[in-house]
Amino acid sequence: MAAAPKNITLAELRDRARKGDLNNQELRAYFALDKLHSEAFVPAVRVNYARVDTGGKELSAKRTAALYALATAERKVAPVRRRMRVTTLVARPRVLAEGDSWFNLPDLFYPRDAIDVLRQTHDVVNMAIWSDTIQNMVKQKQYVQKLKA
Repeated sequence: MAAAPKNITLAELRDRARKGDLNNQELRAYFALDKLHSEAFVPAVRVNYARVDTGGKELSAKRTAALYALATAERKVAPVRRRMRVTTLVARPRVLAEGDSWFNLPDLFYPRDAIDVLRQTHDVVNMAIWSDTIQNMVKQKQYVQKLKA
């Protein structure tokens, strides 16, 4: 049995999230589903204060969601293993995903979402975050720079 993840500071958690090197066990130790504030397709994630020393400060739901999204941004869902009938290499279509929970649910707490399935056959850049609104997406236009790239 693997040893439980060690307690860390918020600064260490942010640094590890940026690097994308938190494994599933660590993500489950440092983050938890906030069942009290979650709704259908609008999950709330909280920091596990028993494992993460925040210096007595509480993170807002928005900052916690952003930190969790950063920590899981580079993670790829393992593709389904199938026999390939075509042996030639073909470039995978590129997809930019912007949206809400249909395109990004916390994978440690929920079943696979639409983008998890699409990643099996496509190269996906996912900007989606649960509880985002069309109004916010249009207002911020974060997708424009990604589309240009």
